[in-house]
Amino acid sequence: MNKNNLAEINKIEREIKEIDSIVDTYITAPRNLRLIQFKRRFKIRLRGYGVLEEKEYLMDDTLTSKVIGILREYKEDLIAKQKKLWEEE
Repeated sequence: MNKNNLAEINKIEREIKEIDSIVDTYITAPRNLRLIQFKRRFKIRLRGYGVLEEKEYLMDDTLTSKVIGILREYKEDLIAKQKKLWEEE
């Protein structure tokens, strides 16, 4: 293992911990979860509540693209469902 690999492994480990923190906090105390556009990326913000602090996670380009892809697929599913309902008369 060289120094570059170690740096990349540590970067990935920090990101995993950040994601776990958001997910674990949301599962423990469900509250408002917002998806915010930040420049050309998305940011997930978990609102603070009482003694629980606010948490944020800035998505990288790959994850942002996947979220956009999911939204596009969902839109296509809705359009297909709507078209099917129109044809059922």
